[in-house]
Amino acid sequence: MTVIASSSSTVLSFVLLIKAKIQKLCSTADKDDTLIRLVKKKVLKNLDKRLPESEYMKISQILDLETRTSVPQNEAIELLKKSVAKLKSTGFIQLVSPVLAQTGTLVRFTQF
Repeated sequence: MTVIASSSSTVLSFVLLIKAKIQKLCSTADKDDTLIRLVKKKVLKNLDKRLPESEYMKISQILDLETRTSVPQNEAIELLKKSVAKLKSTGFIQLVSPVLAQTGTLVRFTQF
């Protein structure tokens, strides 16, 4: 949480970390007062609606150096492959063979 508080800008990749922290803070304990339990349950009830998890958030986590290890490696690889395939099918990017790309550019972005 220190990283989140010290960040100079809002970062999409931190949303899932914030959500996990809220879930941890709102877990009920036997010693909690009845009203505290009620508040925690209400916060958790709407948490998924207010902070929905999406592939875009996970990709942001993968590409952010500070949060990249929070997504399991196998899941990260599959998400990135799926994203590249989607971008390729829409014509947003073109993958170039490394042999043909003498300039070192392996991905060309389509300008709109």
